[in-house]
Amino acid sequence: MNEAKESGANGIIGVNISYTPASDRRAQPCWTAIGIAIHADSLDENAFTSINDDFAAKFRRTPVTRDELARFIEQTVSYLKNNALELTRAGKDDFEVFDIQTKRYITLDAFNARYGEYAYKMLSRAFDAAMAEESRTADQ
Repeated sequence: MNEAKESGANGIIGVNISYTPASDRRAQPCWTAIGIAIHADSLDENAFTSINDDFAAKFRRTPVTRDELARFIEQTVSYLKNNALELTRAGKDDFEVFDIQTKRYITLDAFNARYGEYAYKMLSRAFDAAMAEESRTADQ
């Protein structure tokens, strides 16, 4: 914050705050904040809030919480099963992953940029488990 003020900035947008716990008794926990310092004299307060919200929305990865991730996985797997679709398919240069928000296949890089690699890994495991269960049920 002080560095931003010293550089002439009067605002910070796209702030991301993270916490790293102490790894042992001798270490100290650490809070880290990263953002972009800006100078916004020509903007009114509402415009500044709008810019900050737009910036945050652009770089926010969804899902964020465990509950959101669980709903995301459940919705995606359910939609794929109900529509007899696969989670992935061959694309032009790479394989593509189904995106529940757009109801289209997108590149793995685009999927990971939107949701994160962890979301893909968890979705892939859940989809494989659902397909295996469906196969076992069909065999009985």
